[in-house]
Amino acid sequence: IDVAEANVHPLRLYPNPAEDRLTVTNLSPSPMSSDIVITNSAGKAVLRLARRHSEDLTPITAEISQLQPGLYVVACGLQRAKLIVR
Repeated sequence: IDVAEANVHPLRLYPNPAEDRLTVTNLSPSPMSSDIVITNSAGKAVLRLARRHSEDLTPITAEISQLQPGLYVVACGLQRAKLIVR
């Protein structure tokens, strides 16, 4: 699925490109998994951020300094966004 095709309300990521910290906003309520999952270019989940529940729309800030530089996809339910890590 193309990232743009899957989004009704795309996630917002900042800063993007990012180095040490990432904030995820514009979360939508979802009956699906409430976790935010970051996957690498090979499709492997490299970081999972738990939301308190699927109705929690509070922006989430995460430490990402452990991620190698490259392109990632951040997903929450059907929402997706591309992330560049420096």
